[in-house]
Amino acid sequence: MQSDPDATSILSVISSKNFQKSLIHSYHETTLNIDRLPLIQEALELHNNEYYAGSICLLYGQFEGMLTDSMEKAGYIIKKGNKIEAVASNKKGKKDNLSGLVPKLKHAIKMEDELQSFYKKIEKHELVAGDEKQTIPKTRNGILHGSDMSFNTEKRSAQLILWLYSIILQVRVLGI
Repeated sequence: MQSDPDATSILSVISSKNFQKSLIHSYHETTLNIDRLPLIQEALELHNNEYYAGSICLLYGQFEGMLTDSMEKAGYIIKKGNKIEAVASNKKGKKDNLSGLVPKLKHAIKMEDELQSFYKKIEKHELVAGDEKQTIPKTRNGILHGSDMSFNTEKRSAQLILWLYSIILQVRVLGI
């Protein structure tokens, strides 16, 4: 099968000014923390300049921060200083402390609303097709805790940009 010389790769689309302007414009249309935008723009610039390790580390931080913002706006969690607590109590009548991406996702997935399926996809999506050890939460931990040193690829950076954009669009569509 021959490739179409006029076909545009998804990687070149993600690096295009139009795509990135659309992402930034869409972010402005949400209620997410506007202080994140310069960091997202820096991550896009790092991606465009092929500094994928830098873009990936920044993107994972903003990815989790945006999810946390969306969960707070949806009423799933409460921020108390540096602590994040579940709105609902656990079986012992206490509110769980939700530090880290995995506990937040597990808590959000328990909610039965229009966001539940979105958070399930984030928890289970394999960044490397067919490898269940390469989900967003698992790769994030390996990268940000220093055990994965071969993560700095264009593909990984592009995947995170797409997931970041999907969070922006989901939040925008739901009006949270």
